[in-house]
Amino acid sequence: MVELPQGDVTEVRRGGPESLRLLSTDMARLGTSGYIRIERRPKEQMPRIGHIAFLEGKPMFALHETDAISMSLEALLDIENDAALLDALLAIHELSLPDTENILTLYPLSLIHI
Repeated sequence: MVELPQGDVTEVRRGGPESLRLLSTDMARLGTSGYIRIERRPKEQMPRIGHIAFLEGKPMFALHETDAISMSLEALLDIENDAALLDALLAIHELSLPDTENILTLYPLSLIHI
């Protein structure tokens, strides 16, 4: 399982149709570096965990893991689907700029090219 540095957890909320959009907008508006962690633990299934990393408010990276790992745009679609469900848990983890840059170099295939 992919584990990223904990950082400072500044907000946690339940999933829902607008949850991911609201948290992403907050990170972009504030120029935050770190990531949003999306977690679902469906009964009798593998946990579904996704990460979207932001560098100074810009989404740079997406990684999603269940029984397989998806990256970049494919991961964003999986994350979006998970975050829209009420049993999802979303958390903002703020990191220092060097820690965030380190994450981006660890998973180069997960970079989002916008």
